[in-house]
Amino acid sequence: MNKIKTKLNFLLFSISILCIIACGNIYLDGDGYLRPNINKRKAFDNSYGTLFPKEPDFSLKGNLKEYEGEFLIDTTAVYIINYGEVYAGPYHFDNSYSFLRFFGSGHIMSASKDDQEFEDSDFSTFNRATVGYYTFDDGKILVEFFVPSADYQYYVFEVIDSLTIFRAKTKPRGRASWQNLKRKEHYFHKRNVDSLWGEPYW
Repeated sequence: MNKIKTKLNFLLFSISILCIIACGNIYLDGDGYLRPNINKRKAFDNSYGTLFPKEPDFSLKGNLKEYEGEFLIDTTAVYIINYGEVYAGPYHFDNSYSFLRFFGSGHIMSASKDDQEFEDSDFSTFNRATVGYYTFDDGKILVEFFVPSADYQYYVFEVIDSLTIFRAKTKPRGRASWQNLKRKEHYFHKRNVDSLWGEPYW
C-alpha cells in the first residue's frame, strides 16, 4: 500500500512540474536543469539555444554614445571574470567563469562556464549567450541585457584601467532609481584574442 501511495505521489509531483513548465513559470535549460522564467510567453528559444524576446524592446538599441573616459573599451578583446566557488541549488562549482564581449556597433554578449576555462572559440559563438546593448554614460558603461528570469536588466560597469573593468551595480529596467542599490565589486580582466568573428543577430 505504501509503495502504491509513493508512486502516486511521485506521479502527481511529475504532473505538477509538467504543468508549471507548460504555463511558463520555469523552463529547462540546455543542460536539463529547471530555471525560473517569468517571461516564457514573451520569449522563444532561438537557434542559438538562447531565450530571446519575441518582440525585442531594448531601450539602449542604437544609443551608443562617444566614450569620454581615459581608457577605452577594446572591441577586439574580451573581458573575463572568475567568481570562484559557487553554489547553485544542489550544484557546487569550484570556479565559475563569465566573459563580456563588446561590439563596435553597441551590441554586447555574455556567456558563462563552470569548472572549465574558456577557449578562444567560445567568444565567437552565440550559443546560450545573454545578449543586449551598451552605451557610455558619464564615463561609465551602461549595459542592458535581456534576462529570461527577470526581463530587461541594467548594469553599470566602471573602467579601472586599460586592462580592467568592474560591474558596480545592477537594477531591473522597471526600477526608476539607482539609489540604495548595493554596490558590487566584480572585476573583469581583459584577455587578448587572436581573432573574433560573428555578427550580432539581435
